[in-house]
Amino acid sequence: MLFTPKTEKEVSPLFERGDYKFKVIDALEKDDRNGNPMLQVKMQVFHNVIPGKTNIVDLWLTNNPNFEFLIRHFSYSIGLAESYEKGSLSPEQCIDRIGIVRLGISVDKNHKYPDRNKAVDFICEKNEDNVMHDLMTKLHSSHTSNVGDSATTQLNDDLPF
Repeated sequence: MLFTPKTEKEVSPLFERGDYKFKVIDALEKDDRNGNPMLQVKMQVFHNVIPGKTNIVDLWLTNNPNFEFLIRHFSYSIGLAESYEKGSLSPEQCIDRIGIVRLGISVDKNHKYPDRNKAVDFICEKNEDNVMHDLMTKLHSSHTSNVGDSATTQLNDDLPF
């Protein structure tokens, strides 16, 4: 068998702490241990340096006052700010959405389980969905508001490339 030797870092299933692009691959609404509503989200996280390397990270969104920021930041990260502001987020809305997650590492103090990645926050900058929405809005407004070349210039200023 032939293979390409890798470093320990390259073969580790654990991603280093940092910001990574992710895609929501599954979401389910259910109750937590205390009977409170919860959104369980499964994210496929993409490595920044190693092409094709991904990791699956689970996220549990609840109304726990210590973690309410996660619901807001998650919603804004995946382009669902409007749903967040209405106070409702469904699993169907989340699936196939993309965003940027800030990963940390969860360490089992009893050494019973291996270290694993966890979502510690979400980056609320514009992702591709938000950029496309903004471009379409500007394009629409430029056609309806006779501003001519300045609208085209403004439209080109926000291109992500």
